[in-house]
Amino acid sequence: MHIDSYGTSVVVAIVYGLINVTLGLVLKLLGLPFIIITLGVFLIIINTFLLWITDQLLEDFEIEDIGTTFIAALLITITDTILAMVF
Repeated sequence: MHIDSYGTSVVVAIVYGLINVTLGLVLKLLGLPFIIITLGVFLIIINTFLLWITDQLLEDFEIEDIGTTFIAALLITITDTILAMVF
């Protein structure tokens, strides 16, 4: 994963947040049966896809391979799940 500057980090966070709120919500609603069957593991696949879209939209944000994208999505999913349980 390569981010050019701190400003790029902020832009990546904003773009990913907007994609997650719009497209992510739709994908989570459509994928709800799979999320239930896999006990939430399907959320990692959704977050991987959302990160890939963010990578495609932003030139200064680059993810080298699918493994890095998957690990980042795994961390995002775990963090999101913990925060949802706390708040």
